Amino acid sequence: MALVMMYRTETKPDRVEKLDKLRSEFMDIYESHDVDIVGHWQDSERPHVSYYMARYEDEDEYEKTVRELREDEKYQELTDRLHEIRTDFEATHLTPV
Repeated sequence: MALVMMYRTETKPDRVEKLDKLRSEFMDIYESHDVDIVGHWQDSERPHVSYYMARYEDEDEYEKTVRELREDEKYQELTDRLHEIRTDFEATHLTPV
């Protein structure tokens, strides 16, 4: 059964541009790990809040991908840079009903 992960990231309002640059770099890594990014969205009233969704075939593929990403040095570096500007984060597992 397909699994979709929805991620919400909030940054300091003056860091939106930096988040956009990081997102571009993350996309390169996701592509190299065959992560199916459904899309990115920005809150129209609070542009420092953004969302993205990634689709996985099932929980096993999700867990495997997460393990591989955490072993990727560039991913680790980008995550550290993201933590410097992020003020809140939420990850939600979505499954079809």
